[in-house]
Amino acid sequence: MPPPSQGDRWHGSCELAGMDMGAELAGLSLAPGGQGVDLQVGEGEIVAVIGGDGWTRGGLLRRLVAPGSGVHGAALVVRGLDLLPGVSVGRQLMQALPVSADPISAAAQARECLAWVGLAECFDALPQALSRGQQQRAVIARALTREPQWLLCDDITRRGDVELNGEVAMALQAVAALGVTVLLATADADVARRVADRVVFLHGGRVLEAGPARQLLGMPRTRELQRFLATHG
Repeated sequence: MPPPSQGDRWHGSCELAGMDMGAELAGLSLAPGGQGVDLQVGEGEIVAVIGGDGWTRGGLLRRLVAPGSGVHGAALVVRGLDLLPGVSVGRQLMQALPVSADPISAAAQARECLAWVGLAECFDALPQALSRGQQQRAVIARALTREPQWLLCDDITRRGDVELNGEVAMALQAVAALGVTVLLATADADVARRVADRVVFLHGGRVLEAGPARQLLGMPRTRELQRFLATHG
């Protein structure tokens, strides 16, 4: 499968407007100190959503795939590693493609998606033969069969799991290089520091800080983010 064409990719920016997290979302919502903040997310950028709890971070991503969100062409990836144990990785990617795809072209597309995340040799492998990092990369590859414009990753890293986090980071960077915009919800600031172009920090059900990753993680403005970084990397 060829990479998504320029015509198929999302162009421009998605404005993340200042509003309460509990309000209707047209995108991510930012309301630090009660003042609206705009964040522009470009094609092929990685935005890490940190802070809050897993339910809050995941809920934010799920709002973006809900009808009426204004976000189109999004694929959601979770950490459940929900690969069928008795079916080869390549076959599972083929099954994710439209039923109209002929077997030869479906296999070629599945192989290309696996190659994008560094798993070209794993087409015939069973999931149980793969490491956790390889399994998570296979799940990302399966999401790529939908040719998404946005890849929404719900806590697919694990704090302290260096191998898993490293493999996921490399896969997401490869996906972003294709022009896919990645939103990564994570509890690990080290992962955000490694891969993100921009970071959104949640606290108390609201977005407290947002901005370029290096600036936000290197010079946090709020005590809440300072405390978070002290305990989460």
